[in-house]
Amino acid sequence: MARPEIEPHLRRRLTDERTVIGSLFQVDKGKDFFCSLYAPGESAAAVLDHGSVYATGYGASPDDAVWAAHREMWKGM
Repeated sequence: MARPEIEPHLRRRLTDERTVIGSLFQVDKGKDFFCSLYAPGESAAAVLDHGSVYATGYGASPDDAVWAAHREMWKGM
């Protein structure tokens, strides 16, 4: 299954913050979407680097899941 699309504004924000979507999927129709984010998003190995940030979130839509992970990652910053 292809990765769900997210709104362009949200995609630009993540790019500006150098935040990468690690995972974004729905396990079953009717269930919440899962999203994992990591930053800085310079490479796939960044998630393993000291000083990188990682967070996960769930939501009813792909955008909601990304925002939930984003809130967890930045703790309201």
